[in-house]
Amino acid sequence: MSISNPGRTTKQFFAPEDASDQAITSYGARSLRRLSATNDKIWATFQVPWDFAAITKAVLKCVGTITKTSVDLDISSIYASDGEANNAHTESDLVTTYDYTGGELFEIDIATILSNLQPGDNVGIQILDALDPGGELYIIGVEFRYA
Repeated sequence: MSISNPGRTTKQFFAPEDASDQAITSYGARSLRRLSATNDKIWATFQVPWDFAAITKAVLKCVGTITKTSVDLDISSIYASDGEANNAHTESDLVTTYDYTGGELFEIDIATILSNLQPGDNVGIQILDALDPGGELYIIGVEFRYA
């Protein structure tokens, strides 16, 4: 089957979270991992497509169980292409805090920690709960749009 999208140059993919130091649980109809205590971690991994030229959107899709303000999450990336050191590129955001409404999907922009991406890079994203948010925060995955 061929899908045509005339006039559009933006492409996208979704990479679900794929590891955590917490057990898989469910929220709504989703099987997810959650951040619910200080130092909980969740990871997502993906490979940058070979036709990549530039990021147009890179976000974590999330949902919290209760309304929270100033939630301190430390988000970091590590990425490299085949033949490079595994940690050729590392970037992080350790200062931004996040507000969200319980039960509503929201996005966290991660484009700033992916500033040197190249086609074929293998990317790892880590989300660390720097301070217990109280309640649970579920990370659904990474939405990645590119030109």
